[in-house]
Amino acid sequence: MPLQFDTFDRIIPIYRSSELSIGSELIPGHTIVNYNCFFKNLKAFAEIISLPEANLPDFELEDSETDKLYKVLDIEWKSARKQMTVYISPTSNTLNWVKVGSVSMLNPSGYPYRIYNLLDMFTDNLALELGENSAIGVGIDNVGHGLLGTSDKVTIHGSYVEEIFVQYTEPQPIINLTIPERQPIINVNFASNPISNGGGNTGNQQQSTIDNTSLIDNSFLIAN
Repeated sequence: MPLQFDTFDRIIPIYRSSELSIGSELIPGHTIVNYNCFFKNLKAFAEIISLPEANLPDFELEDSETDKLYKVLDIEWKSARKQMTVYISPTSNTLNWVKVGSVSMLNPSGYPYRIYNLLDMFTDNLALELGENSAIGVGIDNVGHGLLGTSDKVTIHGSYVEEIFVQYTEPQPIINLTIPERQPIINVNFASNPISNGGGNTGNQQQSTIDNTSLIDNSFLIAN
């Protein structure tokens, strides 16, 4: 989002969590049990043309590392500059802003613009984790050289992911299975031929049935 030149000492929200909260329903029957937001990228583009150019620090051969550091800091924070402050709020409805850091916006000599990594002011991790009902904002401070001019350009851009966990009751399926009872009934029928007694008389053909009432014992005789 671009910041306008008429941003006078007010904080502009660049992110506000949605109205969803733990315990409410995301969709009917699905209750929210956890809500998080992860900022993966948050940067600011600044082209401050309304200020004179800020020269690079002039290091001497006799300068120690401490002297060089002080010269860099003097250029960054004592030159003609604009200042942008980053805020965070633990509530998104009634905003209660807390300052987390500031950047000095210069018109650097030799460079047409500068890019600032605003995420570094929140965390050293790869992503910034925000819970439910939170907000992030930025504001322009007057540090002796006015606010943004009509020719100045400041753009805030980044990316984030909202993660929502829900709980719901899964309906239990009703399954009716009917298994028929099997009745094992076995009837075995054998066609018997007459047994010859040596006279060649075949007699009449009979039907023999073997089932649970059949009896075969020692009196059953088969002979030539």
